[in-house]
Amino acid sequence: MLGRFIRDETGATALEYALIVAILSALMVGGLGEVLHQIMAKFLFAANEIEVRTPNP
Repeated sequence: MLGRFIRDETGATALEYALIVAILSALMVGGLGEVLHQIMAKFLFAANEIEVRTPNP
């Protein structure tokens, strides 16, 4: 019975695809966080430059 269970590959492909999707999703979420951080840094830099270069009334 254990040997038959070990040799049975039913559902193995679905499991492999699920693992690939999970890994890619984790990588995308991590990468997205870094991209958002970089965008926020650019906006803060631009806002600071505008504030510094704007004369006081």
